Amino acid sequence: MRFLMRASTRQPSGLAIRITAAAVAAAAVAMGVVAVGILIVARSTFEHLMVHAGSSAVAAQDMFDQSVATIFAVATGVAAVVTACVSIVLARRIARPLEHMKTLARRISDGDYAVRIPRGGAAEVAAVAESFNQMAASLADQERVRTDFIV
Repeated sequence: MRFLMRASTRQPSGLAIRITAAAVAAAAVAMGVVAVGILIVARSTFEHLMVHAGSSAVAAQDMFDQSVATIFAVATGVAAVVTACVSIVLARRIARPLEHMKTLARRISDGDYAVRIPRGGAAEVAAVAESFNQMAASLADQERVRTDFIV
């Protein structure tokens, strides 16, 4: 019953949380690479160009900090929020069929051998659904044989 309650309250499953964490971690690494590129390499290049054009290194650094660094900080924040939102949506979408299978497996364990999972979705999920349905049919047949034998 605990599994049904959790699925019905639409709380993220453990799988959805792990997928979200992996996506956010990958995005963080990507943002880190971009940060190094912009805040270190671009700063050095910008400073070199500004000094070559006649500005002082301090003025070039201040100009860079006021423009690029601020924009980068805002863009990083927006990217983090968008990444988290998209990751949560996709993780839930990936985990939903497994949550449904879990609910139906619980119904089979309670004796409802007529439940079947609709085939569809990704090939891997469809293959698991087909195996699940074969298992349910086999259990239903075994239960029929057992019932016929007893009666």
